[in-house]
Amino acid sequence: MNILALDLSLVSTGWADGHDFGTLTPPKHLRGAERWTWVRSHVLKLADALGYTYQRADLVVLEGYSFGSKGRALFDIAELGGIIRMTLLDHEYPYVEVPPSSLKKFATGKGNAPKDLMLVEAVKRLGYTGSDHNEADALFLWHLAANAYGLPGAVTVPKSHMETKARPAWPQIAKVA
Repeated sequence: MNILALDLSLVSTGWADGHDFGTLTPPKHLRGAERWTWVRSHVLKLADALGYTYQRADLVVLEGYSFGSKGRALFDIAELGGIIRMTLLDHEYPYVEVPPSSLKKFATGKGNAPKDLMLVEAVKRLGYTGSDHNEADALFLWHLAANAYGLPGAVTVPKSHMETKARPAWPQIAKVA
């Protein structure tokens, strides 16, 4: 099963596919629709040909909206999120949203964990050697989905980390590789 995990961001979208991970960072001079178009295009490239396997994603996992954003950023991230979700639907990619509190609970055991703790846990649990919060979140999104589908390579977390009120509704995926 090919899973693409995305932590959408206006500045640097984190992604992971179980074999590789990184960030999609639009050029600084792009704003508004030009920036969203750039991110959309690069998300589609990833979904169409994951990592070194060059296989289409069977499922895309997105971190749900954060309600902590303020000001203009709230509207911009909502527009980017809507564009990505519509693009996935238009290209027939099933996707699932993971509430931020569920992702944090899975990664740290605390549904309200700060970004720095997520990064610490990525280093500890996943062997992550970077320092990018978006990559760390995308890696944990992938591992959460891999756990849900019983895929090899998924990190093992304490049972308490899997218990959350806001559970994603994991779709049944026909193709299993």
